[in-house]
Amino acid sequence: MKKIITLFSLIFLSYASFAQWNYTGNAFFGTVRGIYFLNADTGFAVGSNGAISKTLDGGVNWDLQAPGTGLMRGVQFIDNDTGFVCGQYGQVFKTTNGGNSWSAIYNDGSTYFRAVEFVNASTGFLAGPSGMVYKSTNYGNAWASNSLGISDADVIQIGMADEMNGYLVCANGGFEHGYIFKTTDGGASWQQVYSSDTLGMLALAVVDQDTVYAGGNLQTIIKTTDGGATWDTVYSGNVPEAVVRSAAVRSSASIVFADDFGNVLSTLDYGTNWSSELVGNSGLFSVCFPNAAKGYTGDLDGNIYSAVYTCVIPESPGAISGSQVVCSATEATYTINAVAGADSYSWLAPVGATILSGQGDTSVVIQFGSASGEVSVAGVSVNCGSGPATSLAVTVNSAPQAAAITGAEAACENSQLSYSTASIDGVSNYEWIVPEGATILSGQGDTSITIMFGAFSGDVSVTPAGNDCGAGITASLSVTVHPLPQTAAISGDVVVCEGSNGSYLTTEVANADSYEWTVPNDATILSGQGTASIEVQFGVVQGNVSVTAVSSECGNGNTVSFPVAINSLPLTPSDIFGSTEWCSGDTASFNINNVLYGESYNWSVPNGCVIISGQGDTSIMVLMATGSGNITVFASNGCGDGGEAVLGIDVHPAPSPTITQSNDTLYSSSPAGNQWYYNGELIPGATDQIYVATQNGTYYVVVTSSFGCSAASESLEVVGVGITPLFSGSLFEIFPNPSAGNTYVQLSNLIHAKMVMYDQQGRKVAERVLDGDKIIMDVSSFSKGIYFIKLLSDEDVILDVKKLVVQ
Repeated sequence: MKKIITLFSLIFLSYASFAQWNYTGNAFFGTVRGIYFLNADTGFAVGSNGAISKTLDGGVNWDLQAPGTGLMRGVQFIDNDTGFVCGQYGQVFKTTNGGNSWSAIYNDGSTYFRAVEFVNASTGFLAGPSGMVYKSTNYGNAWASNSLGISDADVIQIGMADEMNGYLVCANGGFEHGYIFKTTDGGASWQQVYSSDTLGMLALAVVDQDTVYAGGNLQTIIKTTDGGATWDTVYSGNVPEAVVRSAAVRSSASIVFADDFGNVLSTLDYGTNWSSELVGNSGLFSVCFPNAAKGYTGDLDGNIYSAVYTCVIPESPGAISGSQVVCSATEATYTINAVAGADSYSWLAPVGATILSGQGDTSVVIQFGSASGEVSVAGVSVNCGSGPATSLAVTVNSAPQAAAITGAEAACENSQLSYSTASIDGVSNYEWIVPEGATILSGQGDTSITIMFGAFSGDVSVTPAGNDCGAGITASLSVTVHPLPQTAAISGDVVVCEGSNGSYLTTEVANADSYEWTVPNDATILSGQGTASIEVQFGVVQGNVSVTAVSSECGNGNTVSFPVAINSLPLTPSDIFGSTEWCSGDTASFNINNVLYGESYNWSVPNGCVIISGQGDTSIMVLMATGSGNITVFASNGCGDGGEAVLGIDVHPAPSPTITQSNDTLYSSSPAGNQWYYNGELIPGATDQIYVATQNGTYYVVVTSSFGCSAASESLEVVGVGITPLFSGSLFEIFPNPSAGNTYVQLSNLIHAKMVMYDQQGRKVAERVLDGDKIIMDVSSFSKGIYFIKLLSDEDVILDVKKLVVQ
């Protein structure tokens, strides 16, 4: 039944150009699980019971070697001498003499390996169980495991397109589900690009890093052309029980698979059409093509089969026509004439270039990168592969690309730094741009410049002069500029006293680590140097307190100064100008000259005297009062008081004369220094104590003391001059007179009157009411001197006046 189903598939899908498979020989007794041919004649088969067999005649005769035990599953050679075999019980064998002898290089009985894949002499991979991949970078002598993160499937096959890019397939034990993983970093990491809950993946054919075929159960083959991003089913056979076990790449167009029902599945046109051929009588687990003309497979009974494709290899194409000098990032077209025997054409472009269209045809459009190299093309036969290639050297020019700028990435404000870029062949001018506020001191137009930086960060950029491929491409280097600190204003005492302390403060500012203060020559910073505030003791020299904000990284910022004046104590006034003799009641003026350092002036006067104005100034007005004493003054300022100047003065009492009237006779209370006035006019010659009024009017007397102090009495209105008195003769007598004790006042007539007694200054010292003819007065307590006794009527009319001398 198996043969009938397969035959139906063959008849339905095959066409004449597919080769036929024929028996060639038996490798060993047992299952062939791995097969690898170095060329059309020399090959190796591995399988049951640790078998490793070698043929030198295209599979007819085999030399059996069995260095291991268990089932050997994978075999690969990296050159004619060096090969590797892996299998059950974690065994890895290596030959370095073309398979004549094998040595165990690794043995881990806890695991098993299904496939081996080396990308160069030192670096290889092993397919392990439960999603484990093993990698060696020391020629297979040591292996490191890497988990794919799955535990429900074994790694079955690994295929590398190059040293960095590759794929692997996984399947669980029942082949119900599977995975495909991809690496782009040489196996350091693997990313899942396919999974299925119905298909186990066991066969893998890697054409290049983007084009991959994979096969599994349900006799299904899938394909990707975009690096695993998407997958399409390109073959689904008529034998769903069959599991596709192995694959080989004949050419980019022709891929061959083998399944465990003994079928070889082939495509000659990139998977569009497939043929199915039944080979042998048992399952096929391995297939190999050393070249496009011949392939090999082996079955469960150790039989080896081969297929020969009749090949006419295409000749080398003729000359390639197209530009030999191009610019990077531009497109160019390259063309050849058709080549006999070629079904398609394989073009290769320089590194970094991309074939945009025409791959497989006689004309392609290529977009170039930046690398020069060869454009090459070879004719490709579907059956026989590629013929010899023809190449065209292409020089790729680019717009000049400035090399990286060398120089510091951090700078201080006002610092000078150099920056450079590597010179470019054919470029003679380089345009530099620097951050805002920076200045190019030298080197503009050259590959090296010196910059004076300002306060702003930014890019230092250089652009080389352009060429035929375009304007130069700029390189930039970001430079962070650390601004110098901007010292803030100082606050503190504007005026200080000589020898005193002052405090000064500046605001802490960005980018400052410390603060450097300076003070006048004879001043001392008591505390705070290095901080934002200081305490200073001053001498006598005034000047500036200055501060500079300091950056430990970039140096000193600007300096800010604060002028400070030094105040000394005022000097002592030299003299007080003014008279030393005054009369009570006078308004006196005293003054001094301005005193150095004086701001205000403090005056004092004797008791009783009153400063009317000028206190605090250099001149005062004083209302004088009787007595002796000192006028003093000293200057003051914010620092204290200066010395005191003194002026001694005498203030004499001013007279206080009174007038006593007896009829037309006027008596002054002062015995001397009198001057009488009538109606405000001086009476010439009237200087006695007594003055007899000659006419009615207003009289007063001005008395001048021996010190020159003058005072006027109250005015007295005199009337009745020339009228006979009410009483003639003396109305009373005083005795004894002079008196030092009891004094008698005897009335001449019994009248009702009162007696008033005045001293020489006109002050009333006694008053008595007389209601009889005699009174007695004790004058022992009175001061010695002359007194006047007036006899007054009830209407205060002066009736008589007498003088009493008290001894």
